[in-house]
Amino acid sequence: MNSCNLGGNSIRNSKKLFSYLNKMKIKKQLYIVYIIAAFIPVFVIGISLIYTTRNIITKQHVSQVEYDNTRVRSIMLDVTTSISNLSDNLFNDEILKNIISKDYKSDKDYYDAIRNYSKITTYLKNYTEIFDINIYVDNDSITNYGNIKKVTKEVRENEWYKRAMKSSSYIWMTVEKKDRAKNSLYLLRHVRKIPLVKANKVAILTIDISKNYLKSRIGNNLMLTDISVNDNPIFYSSSKENIGKSLGIDIDYSKDYFKMYGKKRYNNQDGLLKITTQVPVWSSDKLYIATVDTGVISDLSNITLICSIIIIICAIVPFTMIAVYTRTFSERILTLRRDMHKVSNGDYNITEQINGKDELFEVYQDLTTMIESIKKMDMEIYNERISKQKLINHQQRMEFEMLSNQINPHFLYNTLETIRMKAFNVGAREVANAIKLLGKSMRYVLESSKKPATLFSELEYIQIYLSIIMLRFEEKFNYEIDVDKTIDTENYRILPLLLQPIIENSILHGLADIESGGRINILIKKESTELIIDIEDNGTGIPSDELSRILVDVNSSKISNKSSIGLYNINQRIKLFYGRDYGIKIQSNDGEGTKVSLNLPLDFDWRLDNDESIHSG
Repeated sequence: MNSCNLGGNSIRNSKKLFSYLNKMKIKKQLYIVYIIAAFIPVFVIGISLIYTTRNIITKQHVSQVEYDNTRVRSIMLDVTTSISNLSDNLFNDEILKNIISKDYKSDKDYYDAIRNYSKITTYLKNYTEIFDINIYVDNDSITNYGNIKKVTKEVRENEWYKRAMKSSSYIWMTVEKKDRAKNSLYLLRHVRKIPLVKANKVAILTIDISKNYLKSRIGNNLMLTDISVNDNPIFYSSSKENIGKSLGIDIDYSKDYFKMYGKKRYNNQDGLLKITTQVPVWSSDKLYIATVDTGVISDLSNITLICSIIIIICAIVPFTMIAVYTRTFSERILTLRRDMHKVSNGDYNITEQINGKDELFEVYQDLTTMIESIKKMDMEIYNERISKQKLINHQQRMEFEMLSNQINPHFLYNTLETIRMKAFNVGAREVANAIKLLGKSMRYVLESSKKPATLFSELEYIQIYLSIIMLRFEEKFNYEIDVDKTIDTENYRILPLLLQPIIENSILHGLADIESGGRINILIKKESTELIIDIEDNGTGIPSDELSRILVDVNSSKISNKSSIGLYNINQRIKLFYGRDYGIKIQSNDGEGTKVSLNLPLDFDWRLDNDESIHSG
């Protein structure tokens, strides 16, 4: 019930809209139709396109940021774990402990002992992630040699040394060092206290992570990556300007696991930011990994700009075309109205012309034809008044000419086209299509009345005819046309309207008792010097006695059944035109369908005098 009400309301609303439009000038109508049918859909689709595209781009960037942040976390976990394992090896190395805890009587004894220890050198050579390894020992009997350093007052004042002395855990922190050019280097350092129990002393192990190693593994030209330890300065960044500075956003360092995600402003730049916390193994220190994608903002701005330009172009170009077209169309309408007004006032001298080949031009041509007819009728009336004796003859001639004008094919085509456009404009597409097919069918019948047709045009007409019939019978039957590829259908000439009556008989008689699943097959092939056209259906067939009667009717002028008249005419036309050797053959079995075959000559001399007898018989 609701759906019926909605349908009724929509029909009433459509009628109101058309009634409202019909009260306007055509120019305004076209503009309103453009706004409703083009501008509003383009605008809505454009906004949806921008929204959808922005979401897709944002999701892509989100995925990239999450992936890159996870990748960096994995790298840092791998590096810190590897360094922690090396630290464990050095921590548990008794040879090293003995070397650094022993009291030496001379420097030579110390140098001899340390020269034979190569583990630290081996680590530096084999592990590219290590920038430097140092062991600081509070032992007055040793001096600085290689990677073994003596604890000095300056060393004791360093923050990393103080932390190591207070804690036995794994320590990670950022340290600042100077290179040979006195430039600052910020490195990630692992610090660990090694107790020398036998000597009642301690040593401090420091392992600095190679900046170049981190750059080679983490480096990503598409995104900004900053890494820091606790609240220390950034020790790694894909932007040199950020190294040594704090992270470009406030972080709650008191949380065990800090996480931040979303569109943020980072170091005075808007972008997609993700900060996660990575805790190295066996340590309470925290690595803060910030991944920033600043390209998302520019990508979103660019796609919004591009889509906006496309929407504007899609709106302006049709509008411009509509404006130009309506101006030209309105001028042509005004010309037509002026001339029609002159004609209505009795002035038949029109001089303006409407250019083009469309329906408006055809209406104007009809107007000029009508004017000529009116002039002619006026002249005839004048002549009739002069000669009363010829009044009856003049009246009969005028009536005949009026009837001739009524069946003017050109006027008929225009009328059908007008009806089709009316149906199309109100949404009756099926009716419009049926009228279009009918117009084509009538044009072929009228235009082919005095001249031969090509096989191509004849088959085209058959397809139009079958399309019209299928509008009536819907799914009752299907058809198939199969033409031998070696036949030149566009140049082979044939008597027009040979096939349609046979196909009509198949539908009305052969398929009469079939509700659905009917089939008509049209096969065109060559056999020796003949062209064979088989028209076959899968209908009820013809009983043998009735088939015998039909075969007699087809070849005899005394026809016993009106249904055989069409077949007789076709057979006679073929024999009269092509010769007695050609004609129709019929094959059928009761309940198994019917096949009608036409045999025509492949090569035929189409002389001019033959054209006059195309429709004879």
